[in-house]
Amino acid sequence: MTTGPEDTREQAGASTAHREDGPITVVSFNLRFDSPTDGANRWRRRRRAVVDFLDGTADVAGLQEARRRPLGYLVRHLRAFKWVGVGRDDGRRKGEYAPVFYRRERFERRDRGTFWMSTTPDEPGSVSWGSSRPRIATWVVLHERATGREVVHVNTHLDHRSAEARAEGARLIRERLGRLAGGRPVILTGDFNDGPGGEAHTALTDPAPADGAPILVDARHASLSGHEGPDSTWTGFEAVKEGRVIDFVLVSNDVTVLRHRSVVARTGGRFLSDHLPVLAVLDLPATSGPAVP
Repeated sequence: MTTGPEDTREQAGASTAHREDGPITVVSFNLRFDSPTDGANRWRRRRRAVVDFLDGTADVAGLQEARRRPLGYLVRHLRAFKWVGVGRDDGRRKGEYAPVFYRRERFERRDRGTFWMSTTPDEPGSVSWGSSRPRIATWVVLHERATGREVVHVNTHLDHRSAEARAEGARLIRERLGRLAGGRPVILTGDFNDGPGGEAHTALTDPAPADGAPILVDARHASLSGHEGPDSTWTGFEAVKEGRVIDFVLVSNDVTVLRHRSVVARTGGRFLSDHLPVLAVLDLPATSGPAVP
């Protein structure tokens, strides 16, 4: 099904976006950085439609390829949201961000941070395992104002060249989740640059983790209503490319997945990005919060 900015919210099944409690609509979306070679698909031609999509759909969104100027546009225009994130090159403003946006009236931030996909994960800009460039994971602990429920959201963009970097980065995320979750439910969004059955996805969804980390499941397979939309999440701005499932929403196994969808959203007949946004409607456990010793 093709959707446009004016009807994306209804057809994407995100009618909960402006509630203060109940199910949470989560989006993972690789925006495609602003490249001068993209011609008619350049960011300035897509940015208003991206804002409309996120504003009308998401409670929480993990974004990838958000560089400083496009990020600034989103911050100015997504006024119902707050956000967390840093540039991957220096831990401040330089390079790509992997930001998490969250609806300000529904959530307040309790904690946040960033770590690098490397053997020195707390060192800004660090690179390991043959990665083409620094890669990061942004995390935030969100407190739902109306209910007191808390959730840990992690967002990442794994390397596109090095399979070792993807796999080791996934293992690092899994290890860090063992520390961050603290009994809370977890949401992990990201562009893994690899598909189901790949080493990164397998490391993250291991059903018997030995490190104390929460068990994660792919929302696509856990959805009570099945998967909706194309199987693939990659378009290249031209057409949905079959067999390219690289964008994901994973959740801890105490989260109920009500819906999962790859959203075919367009503006002026063109895709909003070279990736499809992936949407999941989630029901958090009623007593989700930090574990009490």
